[in-house]
Amino acid sequence: MGKGIIALILEALLFLFFYTHWNPLFEEQREQERNLSVLNSVTTDMCKHGLDLYLKTCKGLQNPIVNSFKVVSKDIEASSVNCKIEGDIVFSYNGRKYNGTFKTEGSTDSIASDNTEYNISFFNGIHIRDRKNNLSLQFDYLGDIVVAQLKIGESIKIEGIKCLFERKWDSGEWYMKTSKILTPVQMYKVYNNPKCKNPDGIRFSTDKFLLYGFVKSNQILVSKENGDVYRYSAYVDDNNKVKLKRIE
Repeated sequence: MGKGIIALILEALLFLFFYTHWNPLFEEQREQERNLSVLNSVTTDMCKHGLDLYLKTCKGLQNPIVNSFKVVSKDIEASSVNCKIEGDIVFSYNGRKYNGTFKTEGSTDSIASDNTEYNISFFNGIHIRDRKNNLSLQFDYLGDIVVAQLKIGESIKIEGIKCLFERKWDSGEWYMKTSKILTPVQMYKVYNNPKCKNPDGIRFSTDKFLLYGFVKSNQILVSKENGDVYRYSAYVDDNNKVKLKRIE
C-alpha cells in the first residue's frame, strides 16, 4: 500500500516536471521572463556610457556634454536589445558653441549568452539639432558627417561653374547640366563631391553639347565634338589632387 502511494507521488512529480519543462505555455512564459530580465539588465547607465564613447568618435564635434538623457523605449530584435534614446546636449562645432537636442538608437551585442554587461553600438548614427534650428548634424556609425545628397533641381558649383542636377534616369544615372563644359578633372571632382555620390554614375551636358562626359567609379568617358571618345582612369592622391591616366 505504502509503495503504491510513493509510486503515485513519484509519477505525479515526474508528470509535473515534464509538463512544466515541455509545455509550450510554460516555454513561452519562461521566454517572456528571460526577455524581461535581459531588458532590465540593459540599464540607462549602460546606454549613457555607450553614447559617451560614441560621441568621442564623431568627427568635428567638440566637447560634447550630455545634459539630459532618456531611454524612450527598449525592445528585443534579432538577438539584441534596441534602445531609442534622446536628450539634451551642449557641444561646439567649427569653433562655435551650441545648445541642442539629440536622437539616436543603440543596439547591444548578442543577448544569446548569459552576459549581464553589453556593449552598445549606434549603427544608425546620431542626429543632433541646435535648439534654434540653425544647425542640424547627422553622424554615421563611424562618426563621420552624413552629407545630404543633392536633390533634383538643386545645384553645386565647381570652380565657379554651375552644375545642375536636372533628372535621374531609370538606370540610376544622374543627368547634370553644366554652364560650361567641364574638364575630366572637374567632372571627377563633381562625382567625388559628398552631395553627388551616386554609384550609378553621372552624365554631363550643356545646352549646346549633349552628353559630353560620363563618370562612374574611377572611370571617365569624354566625348569630343568630332565624335571621338576618350577614356580615363582617375584617383585622388595623398595631396587631394585628382590624377588621370589615359586608357587607350
